[in-house]
Amino acid sequence: MGGSFRQLWDNSKLIFGGKDSLRACTLVICSFLATTSLFLSGLSGCAAPKRVYRQPTAEAGAADRPIPDWDRTSDQYQTPGMQAASLALAQIGRPYRYGGENPSGFDCSGLVLYVYGLLDVSMPRTVSEQARMGLSVTTAEAHPGDLLFFRLNGSRISHVGVYAGGNVFVHAPSTGQAVEQESLTNTWWRERLVSVRRVIRN
Repeated sequence: MGGSFRQLWDNSKLIFGGKDSLRACTLVICSFLATTSLFLSGLSGCAAPKRVYRQPTAEAGAADRPIPDWDRTSDQYQTPGMQAASLALAQIGRPYRYGGENPSGFDCSGLVLYVYGLLDVSMPRTVSEQARMGLSVTTAEAHPGDLLFFRLNGSRISHVGVYAGGNVFVHAPSTGQAVEQESLTNTWWRERLVSVRRVIRN
């Protein structure tokens, strides 16, 4: 346990560059509690719209797709967007839970709420409300930490993921699955992407 905590502390110093010890300490404590399953579950707010959709067939080699990596000593890695992407990637494997917004279980908008909350960014609870936050950018302009919004069924935006760079995003898919990384090179997802929003400045 001590080794895991030390690793989280070392990572936090790389992320924040030692410039904000209070925020680094907060991030370490939250991440450590989540990792050791000690994070207390809270009451969720308004649940995200219920989603029923068919998951795409896994692409060949998708399981071997590398998680985006950055030079953690660079100024770029220390941007809020990179921090958001790193926090989202850290939740991969957490179970999906409708209305969930902490490491015991996430739905898609709950994952966004949790990640941005660790960075002291206030976000609304539902996908439709989150889709109105920040500034609209093109897919080509997307930076790590930006939010990707999808229309999976009908005409309503119903799903959100956190962009991690390199065409990869992190999201909580649906009941029975877990937080995972997916790629915009997957035609199924690319065709359903309708909006990219930048809520935090890089």
